[in-house]
Amino acid sequence: MKKLHLGILLWIGAGILDIIPMIILNLPWVAIISSFLFWIITGFIIWTSALKMKGIWKGVIIAGLLILPLLVIIWRNDQDELIPIFIMTIILWGLIGFLISKYGK
Repeated sequence: MKKLHLGILLWIGAGILDIIPMIILNLPWVAIISSFLFWIITGFIIWTSALKMKGIWKGVIIAGLLILPLLVIIWRNDQDELIPIFIMTIILWGLIGFLISKYGK
């Protein structure tokens, strides 16, 4: 499968995984849509990045940087969620970067 097609599937899958708990917790739809869009937009930015590094590190570094402004907003409202959100972002983007570099053509 082409890297872009695999990436899009993984971005959407990760976005869905991320919003499932948000839907269960009955969070505002604006937060759910924002979170889902974060996964799609971050995937596109990673895919178009010219950084010369392994996919896993590229995903972790770019996603880690892009999540920081969102964490500032989250910190203002719910400080207990900062670490879990950051960890989930890093793990999922590391996994996505690894899978795309390993299985994408």
